[in-house]
Amino acid sequence: NCTTPVDVYVIYEQLPTSLLKKLTWFNSQFAQLKVIPTPMPAIDRELLNAFKQATDVPYISSYYRLFLPQLLPHLDRVLYLDADTLVIHDLAELWHYDLKGKFLGVVRDEGIGFFSIHPERKTWWADQLLGPHATNYFNAGMILFDCALWRRYSISLYLYQFVLDTIQTYVLDDQDALNLFFYNFVTLLPKRFNYVTKFFNKTPLPLSEITVLHFLGHEKPWRMNFNQPQNQWPAIATYRTIAH
Repeated sequence: NCTTPVDVYVIYEQLPTSLLKKLTWFNSQFAQLKVIPTPMPAIDRELLNAFKQATDVPYISSYYRLFLPQLLPHLDRVLYLDADTLVIHDLAELWHYDLKGKFLGVVRDEGIGFFSIHPERKTWWADQLLGPHATNYFNAGMILFDCALWRRYSISLYLYQFVLDTIQTYVLDDQDALNLFFYNFVTLLPKRFNYVTKFFNKTPLPLSEITVLHFLGHEKPWRMNFNQPQNQWPAIATYRTIAH
């Protein structure tokens, strides 16, 4: 779902040859798509190991996105997408969105910053992290990076040390790190660019207006036991139609 050619960088530490072949198979099937497997350099793997030793995070790969501006030095802009997202409309608008001199383009996390199972706001995680600015807490499942600006200010140098110093306080891993470090230095984008499906009942949008669907949570549409409320069924059907 893009009107221009797309390079897809798959970042990894170790992948079997058979899987790498499956990834590059896409290159022969789609004229506008190029999949580029990109291994993490040894120096970055060492830093990731340091992150892992400082916390009990089960999936250290979630921190890969912090390395993208340095890992892809030939790119001025990078669009990061979680594996549980689905692009259903043209990405061009998102790709060219004006970030207004900010480092990241992101979408507010309505689950963390707006709604809560707790009656008092002071118990919300975003409130504890950002105080009165909790509603600006963003979801890291879609991030538009201004890599050129990132490198101009040597952000990686400061961010990695910041993570090492604060990682033990995180609840949502590198998403918390990004929210803390880049507070007030992000451009908040319309929610259609990272629309979390479980909020169809709270802040509904028609599928025709959504660019990126995000199946956030433990239940995923590719599992046969997927069991979600009826208002999510059209999104699930869209996923299964495109994926299969």
